[in-house]
Amino acid sequence: MALQMSLGILCLVTLFTVWLVTVPVLVLMTLILQILADPRVRVEQRLRDAGLQTTDYARQVMTQVRPVHPPRRDAESSILK
Repeated sequence: MALQMSLGILCLVTLFTVWLVTVPVLVLMTLILQILADPRVRVEQRLRDAGLQTTDYARQVMTQVRPVHPPRRDAESSILK
């Protein structure tokens, strides 16, 4: 009986440990995929690869590229208003 309980506890601890490792990795992978899906990131990387990231042309291009989704209203800063 004690051996079965110990094995049950060991299984629960093992499952919990796997969950603790797996969930943050999945969350991180989701965040990375969301970042890479943003067209601004891809345009910036292409400009960087071409060595143009600090030029006026790059600034002009980056101001015209829009995010896939508009920023959340609660993410706006009110400091400068």
